[in-house]
Amino acid sequence: RPRPTRMSPGSSTTPRFSVVSLFSGYGGLDLGFRGGFEFLGRTYPRLRFDLVWANDINARAVATYRRNLSEDIVQGDIWDHIDEIPSRPDIVIGGFPCQDISVNGKRKGLAGTRSGLYKLPLPSGTRPAPHGHRGRPWPSSAATVP
Repeated sequence: RPRPTRMSPGSSTTPRFSVVSLFSGYGGLDLGFRGGFEFLGRTYPRLRFDLVWANDINARAVATYRRNLSEDIVQGDIWDHIDEIPSRPDIVIGGFPCQDISVNGKRKGLAGTRSGLYKLPLPSGTRPAPHGHRGRPWPSSAATVP
């Protein structure tokens, strides 16, 4: 069974899950996880995920994130803020750092200095809490983040 980080406000039975967002950009992936928005006439409910930490290097993306999602995003190079990442999030999500792959970028591919950040080693002790799949535990090799 999932171990929630806390319960929903006003509820003692609905678990909430903490989410760390890396390379958050303008916040599209974060918004999808959070829910609670309208788009093209459809309302998407608020979900059980709480964004507890987010980061992006691009100042304009961070300004948009702050305007539309939350003030709680750290602007700057991930290497300068890596020790600020919460140590036990339930989930870690991230946009793919695409500056080296984009047609608008330097086109260095996966060998570029930015696109390789998807292999970012998280600080010691920072590991998502392994919850398993459909009530079954994950295999031991999937329970930790390399």
